[in-house]
Amino acid sequence: MGVVVDEVKVTNGKITMKTFDFDHGDKVRYIPFHAYGDVKHKDCENGVVSSVNSHFVFVKYNNAMCIMTTGDEAYTAAATKPEDLIKQQRGG
Repeated sequence: MGVVVDEVKVTNGKITMKTFDFDHGDKVRYIPFHAYGDVKHKDCENGVVSSVNSHFVFVKYNNAMCIMTTGDEAYTAAATKPEDLIKQQRGG
């Protein structure tokens, strides 16, 4: 399955998403720094936003036991920097 995203904001070659760009239930893809923006890098992960604050987006990442769908699953969310995330299209 290919990676489909709504849009990526890039400034000087860096993704510039902010916490207010995300809402509970948004499907996201984590792109680690060492992937240099490659959304298909093997270390990228998919998940769902469970909450946000002024510094982090809290994401419940898919794992071997569960594909996250709502952000309300009984898993611990990981605090993630917003600039390391992109939104995926709903249903994508």
